[in-house]
Amino acid sequence: MSGQQLGVPVRFKYLLDRVAAFVIIIASLPVLFLIVVSIAFEALLIGEPLHILVGEKRQSAGRTFHLLKFRVFRVDALREHLATKPSVSVKAIEKQPENLTRVGRLLKRFYLDELAQLLNILRGDMSIVGPRPYFTEDWRKAIKLDIPARRVLKAGLVGPYQSVKGEVSGLDAVNKLDTEYFNFVSSTTVARLLLRDTKIITRSLMTVAKAQGL
Repeated sequence: MSGQQLGVPVRFKYLLDRVAAFVIIIASLPVLFLIVVSIAFEALLIGEPLHILVGEKRQSAGRTFHLLKFRVFRVDALREHLATKPSVSVKAIEKQPENLTRVGRLLKRFYLDELAQLLNILRGDMSIVGPRPYFTEDWRKAIKLDIPARRVLKAGLVGPYQSVKGEVSGLDAVNKLDTEYFNFVSSTTVARLLLRDTKIITRSLMTVAKAQGL
C-alpha cells in the first residue's frame, strides 16, 4: 500500500472523515464558540494579542502540514520560546504549568485544545483515527519514526496509542501499535475498519473523560 495506492476501505475512511468532521464542527459550534470567546476574553483581560489558534509543522502521510490547536499558553511564553528554542516543539511550553493561561489549563485537562484539528481533518491533512502526527524535526532526526504507518497513513486526531494511553509507554511500544494498525487497514474490509476505528474512538473518549490531559 502506498500513498497513491490506498485500498478502498482507507479511501472510504478518508472520505467519511471529512464528512464526519464537517458534521461534528456544525454540531459543536456552541462549544467552539465558547472556547474562542473564552480565549479572546482572557487575552483582553491580561492585555495579550488575540491569538486564538496556533499551528505547528507536523508529519502526516509523509508530508508536512500545520497542525492546529487552540492556544493554551501565554503569548509571551511563546515569543520567548521561539526566540530561544526555535527548533524545539512548542509542545514543550505546554509541559510547564506556569506557561498556561487559566482557560488553557481547562482546555488541556479535557483535550479541548485539539478540537481545532477538526479543521485539519476537513482540509484533508488528517484522519479521525490514525498514527499521531510527529514533529517535523523529530521525523528528520529519528530513523525509528520513519515507519510505513506514518509514511503512508494520514495522522489521526486519535489513534491506537491514545486508546491505551497510560497502559503503554515508550517509542517502541507506540511504533508497534501504529504498525499493527497499518497492517490491519492494509488487508481489511470497510466494515471491519469502521468497527475498529469506532472502538479506538470510544476508548480514546474514555481517556478524555478522565480529564488527565495536563
